[in-house]
Amino acid sequence: MRIYECPNPANLSLWTLQEEISILPPHVPPQYSGESSFSISWCPSRLGGTQLVVAANNLVHLYRPDDRGQWQQAEQLQDDAGLVRCVAWAPGGQRGFELIATGSKAGVVRIYSLTETEEGVMVGGGAYSVELVAQFEQMGGVEAFRDVQSIGWNVTGTVLSSSGDDGRIRIWKEDHLGKWRQHFALSAEQYPPSSFENGDLMIESRMLLRQTMGVAVMKT
Repeated sequence: MRIYECPNPANLSLWTLQEEISILPPHVPPQYSGESSFSISWCPSRLGGTQLVVAANNLVHLYRPDDRGQWQQAEQLQDDAGLVRCVAWAPGGQRGFELIATGSKAGVVRIYSLTETEEGVMVGGGAYSVELVAQFEQMGGVEAFRDVQSIGWNVTGTVLSSSGDDGRIRIWKEDHLGKWRQHFALSAEQYPPSSFENGDLMIESRMLLRQTMGVAVMKT
């Protein structure tokens, strides 16, 4: 992994290499039928300093610079959910804890809560206590979904969307008891282009999306 920095924000055409980090053990071949997968996500909040989360094959690690400005691995979030396709750091760090979501080839979506603590690996002035707060497994029957291809948060970090190779977008929200649940799912088959000739359906779909995060489904 290479981290670049723009020394002059007024000139975005010039970037300098700041750090080069090996995120996998040396001489380790791909573990899943010759397939590899990598994803990174920066922490949107700067309250805890600059930091990012990296997914490399089955590993998910959090990196942050130490007191000398050198990037170090601070936490390991997971290593047991199979090939990780995507990772996303939620906005809204002012809530007092951070949320990070992962999606894997096995159809597993996870949400981790990270709380600042004085214990653990101290990097960049702090450490995290990591807790798995939600896990969504693949379902059976017509609702089955495997190979999570993409995940994303809304602007406040309160709603998570995920999409897989079943062609559906699933919306996850935390209920009043603090448990994350699927709010609803959208698919191109559910809302084909011809159905939007009905004005009532158009209004219904717009209201549904506005209640969550403004997800659009397109079919080509």
